[in-house]
Amino acid sequence: METMNMSLDNAVRTVIAIYKPKEQHTVEEVVNASLRHSDAVKSLDDFIVAAVVKSLDNSYVGSYAHWRKDTDLAANLQIPELAPMLTEMNTLADIDAIDSEVISGESESEEPPVLAKGDILHIAIFTTEPENQEKLVALCQDFLKAQVQDVKGLKACTMHRSLDGKKVLSIGQWKDAATAIGVATSSKWEEANKLLDGLIIDSDSKLYEVVYVK
Repeated sequence: METMNMSLDNAVRTVIAIYKPKEQHTVEEVVNASLRHSDAVKSLDDFIVAAVVKSLDNSYVGSYAHWRKDTDLAANLQIPELAPMLTEMNTLADIDAIDSEVISGESESEEPPVLAKGDILHIAIFTTEPENQEKLVALCQDFLKAQVQDVKGLKACTMHRSLDGKKVLSIGQWKDAATAIGVATSSKWEEANKLLDGLIIDSDSKLYEVVYVK
Protein backbone atom coordinates (compact mmCIF):
# COMPACT_ATOMS: atom_id res chain seq x y z
CA MET A 1 0.00 0.00 0.00
CA GLU A 2 1.36 3.40 -0.97
CA THR A 3 1.45 6.07 1.74
CA MET A 4 2.53 9.68 2.21
CA ASN A 5 3.74 11.59 5.24
CA MET A 6 1.80 14.68 6.23
CA SER A 7 4.34 17.47 6.45
CA LEU A 8 4.21 19.17 9.86
CA ASP A 9 6.63 21.92 8.88
CA ASN A 10 7.47 24.09 5.89
CA ALA A 11 9.90 21.64 4.29
CA VAL A 12 7.73 21.15 1.19
CA ARG A 13 5.39 23.12 -1.04
CA THR A 14 1.79 21.99 -0.55
CA VAL A 15 -0.89 22.33 -3.20
CA ILE A 16 -4.48 21.58 -2.22
CA ALA A 17 -6.98 21.42 -5.07
CA ILE A 18 -10.74 21.04 -4.63
CA TYR A 19 -12.77 19.89 -7.62
CA LYS A 20 -16.53 20.42 -7.88
CA PRO A 21 -17.90 18.27 -10.73
CA LYS A 22 -19.79 20.22 -13.34
CA GLU A 23 -23.47 19.43 -13.73
CA GLN A 24 -23.08 16.93 -16.54
CA HIS A 25 -20.22 15.03 -14.89
CA THR A 26 -19.85 12.70 -11.90
CA VAL A 27 -17.54 12.48 -8.92
CA GLU A 28 -16.18 9.16 -10.19
CA GLU A 29 -15.22 10.77 -13.50
CA VAL A 30 -13.29 13.45 -11.62
CA VAL A 31 -11.62 10.87 -9.34
CA ASN A 32 -10.44 8.86 -12.35
CA ALA A 33 -9.18 11.98 -14.11
CA SER A 34 -7.33 13.02 -10.92
CA LEU A 35 -5.61 9.64 -10.82
CA ARG A 36 -4.52 10.02 -14.45
CA HIS A 37 -3.26 13.53 -13.69
CA SER A 38 -1.28 12.23 -10.70
CA ASP A 39 0.28 9.56 -12.90
CA ALA A 40 1.32 12.26 -15.39
CA VAL A 41 3.00 14.53 -12.82
CA LYS A 42 4.88 11.66 -11.13
CA SER A 43 7.56 11.95 -13.79
CA LEU A 44 8.37 15.56 -12.86
CA ASP A 45 11.54 15.99 -10.80
CA ASP A 46 9.98 18.50 -8.40
CA PHE A 47 6.87 16.42 -7.63
CA ILE A 48 7.00 14.30 -4.46
CA VAL A 49 3.66 12.63 -3.72
CA ALA A 50 -0.10 13.27 -3.72
CA ALA A 51 -3.26 11.87 -2.17
CA VAL A 52 -6.54 11.90 -4.09
CA VAL A 53 -9.55 12.30 -1.79
CA LYS A 54 -13.34 12.16 -2.15
CA SER A 55 -15.81 13.95 0.13
CA LEU A 56 -17.95 11.69 2.30
CA ASP A 57 -21.08 13.32 0.91
CA ASN A 58 -19.89 12.31 -2.58
CA SER A 59 -20.03 15.85 -3.95
CA TYR A 60 -16.36 16.93 -4.21
CA VAL A 61 -12.97 15.52 -5.12
CA GLY A 62 -9.68 16.86 -3.86
CA SER A 63 -5.95 16.40 -4.09
CA TYR A 64 -3.32 17.03 -1.44
CA ALA A 65 0.10 17.22 -3.09
CA HIS A 66 3.67 17.81 -1.97
CA TRP A 67 6.19 19.49 -4.25
CA ARG A 68 9.79 20.45 -3.60
CA LYS A 69 9.85 23.72 -1.72
CA ASP A 70 11.75 25.77 -4.31
CA THR A 71 9.83 24.47 -7.34
CA ASP A 72 8.57 26.80 -10.06
CA LEU A 73 5.07 25.39 -9.92
CA ALA A 74 3.69 27.46 -12.82
CA ALA A 75 6.49 26.30 -15.10
CA ASN A 76 5.96 22.65 -14.11
CA LEU A 77 2.26 22.80 -14.89
CA GLN A 78 2.85 24.37 -18.31
CA ILE A 79 4.88 21.54 -19.80
CA PRO A 80 3.23 20.17 -22.98
CA GLU A 81 2.76 16.65 -21.59
CA LEU A 82 0.37 17.95 -18.93
CA ALA A 83 -1.78 20.09 -21.21
CA PRO A 84 -4.32 17.34 -22.12
CA MET A 85 -4.75 16.41 -18.45
CA LEU A 86 -5.32 20.01 -17.35
CA THR A 87 -7.82 20.51 -20.17
CA GLU A 88 -9.68 17.38 -19.08
CA MET A 89 -9.82 18.50 -15.44
CA ASN A 90 -11.17 21.93 -16.40
CA THR A 91 -13.80 20.29 -18.59
CA LEU A 92 -14.98 18.00 -15.81
CA ALA A 93 -14.93 20.29 -12.79
CA ASP A 94 -14.68 23.77 -11.34
CA ILE A 95 -11.27 23.92 -9.66
CA ASP A 96 -10.00 25.79 -6.63
CA ALA A 97 -6.22 25.16 -6.57
CA ILE A 98 -4.40 26.61 -3.56
CA ASP A 99 -0.62 26.97 -3.55
CA SER A 100 0.37 27.04 0.10
CA GLU A 101 2.99 26.65 2.77
CA VAL A 102 2.71 24.81 6.07
CA ILE A 103 2.96 27.22 8.98
CA SER A 104 2.39 24.78 11.84
CA GLY A 105 1.59 21.16 12.56
CA GLU A 106 0.55 19.08 15.53
CA SER A 107 0.54 15.31 15.95
CA GLU A 108 -0.55 12.96 18.71
CA SER A 109 2.74 11.07 18.35
CA GLU A 110 6.36 11.97 17.73
CA GLU A 111 6.37 10.23 14.36
CA PRO A 112 5.21 12.06 11.21
CA PRO A 113 1.56 11.19 10.52
CA VAL A 114 1.13 8.85 7.56
CA LEU A 115 -1.75 8.95 5.06
CA ALA A 116 -3.03 5.83 3.32
CA LYS A 117 -6.10 4.72 1.39
CA GLY A 118 -9.20 4.82 3.59
CA ASP A 119 -7.94 7.51 5.97
CA ILE A 120 -10.29 10.36 6.90
CA LEU A 121 -9.30 14.00 6.40
CA HIS A 122 -11.13 17.13 7.44
CA ILE A 123 -10.23 20.01 5.12
CA ALA A 124 -11.34 23.51 6.12
CA ILE A 125 -10.69 26.46 3.81
CA PHE A 126 -11.17 30.04 5.00
CA THR A 127 -11.10 32.93 2.54
CA THR A 128 -10.02 36.31 3.87
CA GLU A 129 -8.60 39.67 2.85
CA PRO A 130 -4.79 39.60 2.61
CA GLU A 131 -4.47 42.13 5.45
CA ASN A 132 -6.37 39.75 7.75
CA GLN A 133 -4.53 36.55 6.90
CA GLU A 134 -2.05 36.70 9.79
CA LYS A 135 -4.78 37.42 12.36
CA LEU A 136 -6.77 34.48 11.04
CA VAL A 137 -3.70 32.24 11.14
CA ALA A 138 -3.07 33.10 14.80
CA LEU A 139 -6.64 32.30 15.85
CA CYS A 140 -6.71 29.03 13.93
CA GLN A 141 -3.35 27.91 15.27
CA ASP A 142 -4.45 28.35 18.88
CA PHE A 143 -7.66 26.43 18.26
CA LEU A 144 -6.04 23.55 16.40
CA LYS A 145 -3.28 23.08 18.96
CA ALA A 146 -5.93 22.72 21.65
CA GLN A 147 -7.91 20.29 19.48
CA VAL A 148 -5.00 17.85 19.05
CA GLN A 149 -4.32 17.94 22.78
CA ASP A 150 -7.93 17.65 23.93
CA VAL A 151 -9.96 15.81 21.27
CA LYS A 152 -9.78 12.02 21.13
CA GLY A 153 -9.65 10.68 17.61
CA LEU A 154 -7.75 13.57 15.99
CA LYS A 155 -4.39 12.09 14.99
CA ALA A 156 -2.76 15.16 13.45
CA CYS A 157 -3.50 18.55 11.94
CA THR A 158 -1.64 21.07 9.84
CA MET A 159 -2.23 24.76 9.23
CA HIS A 160 -1.51 26.26 5.82
CA ARG A 161 -1.29 29.79 4.45
CA SER A 162 -1.95 30.38 0.76
CA LEU A 163 0.88 32.19 -0.97
CA ASP A 164 -1.52 34.74 -2.48
CA GLY A 165 -2.55 35.90 1.02
CA LYS A 166 -6.23 35.11 0.52
CA LYS A 167 -6.75 31.78 2.28
CA VAL A 168 -5.98 29.87 5.46
CA LEU A 169 -6.45 26.11 5.51
CA SER A 170 -6.47 23.38 8.11
CA ILE A 171 -6.12 19.68 7.37
CA GLY A 172 -6.96 17.22 10.12
CA GLN A 173 -6.34 13.48 10.04
CA TRP A 174 -8.96 11.53 12.01
CA LYS A 175 -9.09 7.95 13.24
CA ASP A 176 -12.62 7.51 11.93
CA ALA A 177 -15.43 9.46 10.28
CA ALA A 178 -17.90 9.15 13.18
CA THR A 179 -15.57 10.93 15.60
CA ALA A 180 -14.82 13.68 13.08
CA ILE A 181 -18.51 14.25 12.39
CA GLY A 182 -19.22 14.45 16.11
CA VAL A 183 -16.64 17.16 16.64
CA ALA A 184 -17.61 19.09 13.49
CA THR A 185 -21.21 19.31 14.70
CA SER A 186 -20.36 20.08 18.33
CA SER A 187 -20.94 23.35 20.17
CA LYS A 188 -17.16 23.73 20.56
CA TRP A 189 -16.75 23.89 16.78
CA GLU A 190 -19.57 26.42 16.49
CA GLU A 191 -17.92 28.57 19.17
CA ALA A 192 -14.60 28.42 17.33
CA ASN A 193 -16.24 29.56 14.09
CA LYS A 194 -17.77 32.54 15.88
CA LEU A 195 -14.25 33.71 16.78
CA LEU A 196 -13.57 34.09 13.07
CA ASP A 197 -16.45 36.50 12.46
CA GLY A 198 -15.19 39.63 10.78
CA LEU A 199 -12.04 37.94 9.49
CA ILE A 200 -13.44 35.57 6.87
CA ILE A 201 -15.25 36.27 3.63
CA ASP A 202 -16.17 32.67 2.98
CA SER A 203 -15.46 29.20 4.35
CA ASP A 204 -15.75 25.60 3.23
CA SER A 205 -15.39 22.60 5.52
CA LYS A 206 -15.76 18.96 4.48
CA LEU A 207 -14.75 15.45 5.43
CA TYR A 208 -12.87 13.45 2.81
CA GLU A 209 -11.74 9.86 2.45
CA VAL A 210 -8.36 9.11 0.88
CA VAL A 211 -9.02 7.02 -2.20
CA TYR A 212 -5.49 6.80 -3.54
CA VAL A 213 -1.91 7.84 -2.78
CA LYS A 214 0.54 8.23 -5.65
